[in-house]
Amino acid sequence: MKIPSLFIIIENIKSMFKRFPLMSIATVIGTVAYIVAIQLGIRDSHNQEVYFKIGLFSLLSLPALISVVLLSESFSWEKWKYWGVQLFFTGLIVMYFFMTPALDDFTVQTGSIFFLWNLVAWLSCSYLGFLKKGMLSDFWQFNRKVFGRLIISAFYSFILFGGLSLALLAIRYLFDVEIRNERYLQLFFFIVGIFGSWHFACGIPAVAPISNEENTYPKGLKIFSQYILLPLETLYFIILYAYSARILFLWELPKGWVSYLVLALTKIGIIVYLFIWPLRKKENNLWVRSYIQYFFIALSPLIILLFVAIFRRIGDYGITPNRYYVLVAAIWTAASCIYFICSKKKNIKLIPISLAVVIALICFGPWGIYSVSYQSQVNRLETMLIENKVLTPENKIDTIHGAQLNDSLCVEVNQVLDFLEGTDKGLIKLKERWSMNINDTVDITRYVFAQKLGLKTTKTYYYQTEKYSYFSWNSDMKDYMEAKDYDYI
Repeated sequence: MKIPSLFIIIENIKSMFKRFPLMSIATVIGTVAYIVAIQLGIRDSHNQEVYFKIGLFSLLSLPALISVVLLSESFSWEKWKYWGVQLFFTGLIVMYFFMTPALDDFTVQTGSIFFLWNLVAWLSCSYLGFLKKGMLSDFWQFNRKVFGRLIISAFYSFILFGGLSLALLAIRYLFDVEIRNERYLQLFFFIVGIFGSWHFACGIPAVAPISNEENTYPKGLKIFSQYILLPLETLYFIILYAYSARILFLWELPKGWVSYLVLALTKIGIIVYLFIWPLRKKENNLWVRSYIQYFFIALSPLIILLFVAIFRRIGDYGITPNRYYVLVAAIWTAASCIYFICSKKKNIKLIPISLAVVIALICFGPWGIYSVSYQSQVNRLETMLIENKVLTPENKIDTIHGAQLNDSLCVEVNQVLDFLEGTDKGLIKLKERWSMNINDTVDITRYVFAQKLGLKTTKTYYYQTEKYSYFSWNSDMKDYMEAKDYDYI
């Protein structure tokens, strides 16, 4: 392996800046923001949060701006259009930055939606340069190289950080030089933000038709896919088909967690499908050709099992973000099965394209993940409270009946309140819905709601397996609690 000279490295960095100018600037801004935030520490927590937020959004700009460049290369855009679209997406990211709350006010909902938009951006990197008809081999080879480059960049960054950290540690203890612990974290963000991202960007191939020499299949990937992933996937199929047979024999409903197993099988299966796709026409690859031909057919009965399992959980406990994810994933997987079974073309580009579109759609609107989950859980909460006379149909609260709720209902009510607290202004909207008399100066938490409902101000959680039952309890009560009339605790 030829080691590149310093001149070649500098030229590669120049080429990278010329090809991805705004992305390169964003990585510098993000890295500096993280380093400054760490330097500020807890002495200036407000500004520290601002800098951390800048660094966080620089992560979103990395795949988003790379995707725009790949799209412009594919359609050979003129400079004004190239810069116009890049600045437009940069403006969207800046707008999103100001629309989201400070990190201290980040809820589970805010963090989840941010993660989903990052996922959409990374998926876009895989296909935006190949929207033109055909180009399947080009699409596959491009993503193989990008995926390989990402792994190499992560590995190099890890080795470089480990080596330099040990060097700093040696200087600290051998020469009694004071090196603060924050320097190691700053070093990590510098290596990942500058070296890692630039090394990755330098290795992104241009969007262009590949030559016959480039259209090869790596031997290492073939061994990994054909002799490791394929047998594992077959084993998972056997296990889940055996479980399906058991369900039919005993005539019982599937367990809720089986949906996660089916989704794991689907994810691994599709990855294997994409890995071995170029081998489908090679001779002496009967196992590979059979997998390509029958994977989605074999997956179809398990999708039915997946739907039964998730609808059972939704029927019992309503829609939550996790169940919404599973339901949407089940619908997407079912649609993919129908397409790849019925279509003769079997366009693998549709896998990342359709997945990105679906993920983008569930991030906003009344059909979005948190809008649907919020409404479902509020309806469930109101049904429970009305049935137990804690809440009237006119949304009037009766604290006397609230204090009489049994432990199992307290668990369910507290779990719903806990979920609503993790959504953006979920409890505030519920307060307005029920016209509750809560002072605006009071920080609205689920404990406040529990008190207003007359419930015990506790957070309770109950989970049961075939062998064990788990029950956790904690409270924010400051006074002692009466323990008389109880035999065990």
